[in-house]
Amino acid sequence: MSINLKDIPDAVKFYLDNKVNVVVNPPVPAGGTKISPNEAFTFSVKATNATKAAGGVDLKNVLYRVRVGDPAIATFTVPSAASGTARDDSGNTLAPNTQVSFMVFTPTGDLNKLLAGESDTLNLHARAGLGGNGGTTQLGARIVADIDLDSLFLTPEDPPGNKIDLTVEPLINQP
Repeated sequence: MSINLKDIPDAVKFYLDNKVNVVVNPPVPAGGTKISPNEAFTFSVKATNATKAAGGVDLKNVLYRVRVGDPAIATFTVPSAASGTARDDSGNTLAPNTQVSFMVFTPTGDLNKLLAGESDTLNLHARAGLGGNGGTTQLGARIVADIDLDSLFLTPEDPPGNKIDLTVEPLINQP
């Protein structure tokens, strides 16, 4: 089997696009059944990795890219520093608890890995815009991650190898 190392990044992107399902769950108003201007709400991003039986592999260094299409209609809150770090499009660090319309979030703890067959959920707090006219916008998300090569290429404790016999001859009495 022939493989070109330059194909690996494309294979990882293909895997993330086709074996990892990312769903933005519908927003939930803080009160009532509708979201009004300047009202708080929550939404979540759920990432599900394929099972091993379906060709799934473990992922590490998971990043959540979250976006609101129109920041005049809504923004979301950067999570606390205890749960991870957030950066903007230019790589600048975003302060926790600030309202933004885009972030690349690097979680700490369990959300930083997505094992084969696992689902993780990133919960976000948000706020509708101040305008009295309301409107519609899109909430979007995707993840970026690395394949966990340590779990992909396991090395056995006792690898097979070549064996030969070693014979040690007894000492012969010398006169």
